[in-house]
Amino acid sequence: MPPTTPHAAAGPDAGFDGAGHGRSSDTPEPTRSARRGRIRWSRRRDRGARFGARLLVALLIAFAVIGAVAYVLLAGELGRNQLATYAALHRADVYNIEAIAKRSRGEREMAREIAELLAAIGRRPGTHEALLVGPDAIVRASGTRAVPTGGPIADPNVGAALRGTAYRGHEAGAGEDARNFNFIAPVDLPTGRFAFEVSYDHAFLDNNLGDVRRTLLLVGVLALLVGAGVFYLVGGRSLMRSHRIALQRATRDGLTDLPNHRAFQDDLERAVALATRYGDSIALVVLDLDDFKYANERRGHKYGDAVLRGVTAVLLDGRVEDRAYRVGGDEFALLLSRVDAEGARTIADRLVDELSAGADVSVSVGLSDLRADQTADGLRAEAGAALNEAKAAAVAAPSTSTRSATARSSRRVTRPMRCADCSPPTACARSFSRSGTSAPTRCSASKR
Repeated sequence: MPPTTPHAAAGPDAGFDGAGHGRSSDTPEPTRSARRGRIRWSRRRDRGARFGARLLVALLIAFAVIGAVAYVLLAGELGRNQLATYAALHRADVYNIEAIAKRSRGEREMAREIAELLAAIGRRPGTHEALLVGPDAIVRASGTRAVPTGGPIADPNVGAALRGTAYRGHEAGAGEDARNFNFIAPVDLPTGRFAFEVSYDHAFLDNNLGDVRRTLLLVGVLALLVGAGVFYLVGGRSLMRSHRIALQRATRDGLTDLPNHRAFQDDLERAVALATRYGDSIALVVLDLDDFKYANERRGHKYGDAVLRGVTAVLLDGRVEDRAYRVGGDEFALLLSRVDAEGARTIADRLVDELSAGADVSVSVGLSDLRADQTADGLRAEAGAALNEAKAAAVAAPSTSTRSATARSSRRVTRPMRCADCSPPTACARSFSRSGTSAPTRCSASKR
């Protein structure tokens, strides 16, 4: 057989509509190839876009997690620093009250100076209460209007301070906001032990945390934009290209660039599911090259590669919506959309003729169309059974399952072969009829 060259179909049988009837092939080959190329490029672009979107989402999640962790850590650290600052102020205030008591020349002067100090403390940002509680748990002086002078205090922490135990933390009294900071310390005055209490509103800390949140959000957005740009320029673009190449190699045949067996299984499942859901008709054609292994061994792998590329060119020279696959070494599949059994057989007949004439190769073909409630495995099994029937009968025409058998032409097809008994090898011819009979092999040279 001569080396295979890509074959382009011409004439009324170049394409078929959904029912398998002939359609015009006025569209030039470059346009058809361009349409297939655009579809293939669009699918690769969609896969690349999905991968890029997943990378972007991963970056967003990573920055969100980092931001959340940073906010929790900063909020905790800010709360601890605020608590330490308030505690330091409270210790300084205790020292000042005791200093006033030591330098005052009388109880009235001491009370006046302590009241002035409490008023100054009450004017600090975020101060909620500033109290001096006497030994009888009665408020003797107040720097804010929140608690009036002369009222009783039932806070257990105040009672503990009157016994000599200081407290710092959050409000624990009945009716108090537990989010507020509270500091209570014992103060020894000439008239006895007092409790000095200062509480700070949590809103002051919340405002600071709000500033931290806004700063973190701004920094996070800028870091995301800058990080995404740097990642894309430094390694992201290469990673996306490597992913696209790896995905292509995983789902496409390296020699013919057709989708491989893995892609065929996925697409068949999807096509059957969609056809069942929307009531569309689809058909599956499987092809096996006759005596390909023998010819490949005798004439070399370059010849075999050329044959496979020629078969690929014929399979792609059909309707744009049909999808061709290389599912084995010498086995191909063609998934036909919106076509019934008769239309699928017409397409298969055309393929046999074009492969014989253009690719100089004969094939065994099996086909099956999808019926109601049939699975993808069932459709493939029927097409495979029809292919085995065709191979067993040694026919070079489509064979259908018993379920969808159609009338078969009696026109004979001749395929060139090599006779093992010829030395040197010469052309032998085996003729097969599409009715299933086989003519004997005739050798044009006598045995030596």
